[in-house]
Amino acid sequence: MVGFGIAMALVTKLGRTLLQLGTLVMAAGAGVLGLTIHLAGLDIDAWQLAPGLALVGIGMGLTMAPFFDIVLAGVEPHESGSASGTLTAIQQLGGALGAALLGTLFFHLLTSRWSFGEAMQAMVAVEIGLLLLTCALSFLLPRHAREEPSH
Repeated sequence: MVGFGIAMALVTKLGRTLLQLGTLVMAAGAGVLGLTIHLAGLDIDAWQLAPGLALVGIGMGLTMAPFFDIVLAGVEPHESGSASGTLTAIQQLGGALGAALLGTLFFHLLTSRWSFGEAMQAMVAVEIGLLLLTCALSFLLPRHAREEPSH
């Protein structure tokens, strides 16, 4: 909610830069989680995870709040309804596919005799890589959301 509130205050000024900042904040949060796992091992409590998870949550809010408006700015107005539905479907598919692929990789590492902590750190590294790729690909999006017509 914090990231969403910040995003709503800055979206008109920053546009897609807000998406990029959000993905970088999420990557930083994932890095903090990876470092926490590395330093604490499996003896971790919720308070140790809180800083990394807070950064991931804030970054998610910064990214998702303006996402649809900015992505749909690259679509002709008469196609925005179908594009919105397609975008929602692709978002759901991506979430399911991402969880399945990362889960499969994680459990494969565990069966390959990696420790739980090592497998978690590898997943965090993959997550950071995917977030940096997302940040780079976001440069292909329109700079700002479409202006609302004034009546």
